[in-house]
Amino acid sequence: MVVLELNPALTNEGKIAELGALEPYFRHALARYRFRPPLRLLADLFSVPQFRVNLRRLRAPAWGFSKEPVPGANRMLPDGAAAYVSEQPNATPDEVEAAVVSIIRHFDREQVPWRTRSQPGGFDLQLFRRFLDDLQSRGIRVVVWLAPVHPAAYDFYARLGGYDETWIRREMASRGITVVGSYSPAMARATKADFFDDVHPRAAIVRRLFREASVIQP
Repeated sequence: MVVLELNPALTNEGKIAELGALEPYFRHALARYRFRPPLRLLADLFSVPQFRVNLRRLRAPAWGFSKEPVPGANRMLPDGAAAYVSEQPNATPDEVEAAVVSIIRHFDREQVPWRTRSQPGGFDLQLFRRFLDDLQSRGIRVVVWLAPVHPAAYDFYARLGGYDETWIRREMASRGITVVGSYSPAMARATKADFFDDVHPRAAIVRRLFREASVIQP
């Protein structure tokens, strides 16, 4: 079984990240599905922001994998990703809500486009469909996870066009794929006590939603 956590836009165009460890797998996927990368991906490789990222790599110390969390820092994983670490893991619901309100007040729509887009680009959707076809053709069960969004944040992002899950539910229904959860806190029956921040729900509500969908046992 594969559990896919999805954002409605699927990818965040324009976000420059250190994806060197993942690039070979992405190129392998393109070759496997007989896809050519769009010109925007090639252009990103030679962009000024990417050049700056490359310079930071040269100056940065070597990262190692540690099984123990480092206080105040994200833990690096073997594939190059970083494990999310909350700055206030034991924050009260009111403290979390205050932090969410602060995020909203300082929100930059240009810097965080994936919070305000609910439709994927053509290339991204085609590649995603090929990926689903590949998994299902080999008898792998696919489950899609829609992580609820903090009530205050959801109201804000939804007004800007974000977190509309319509196309995801339609696509998964046509494939017989189980969808667990909902971005909407009302549909997920989530309260402000269920969140670390604006978009990260706590473990208890995640377990509940997966149990209710019969993906895991009670």
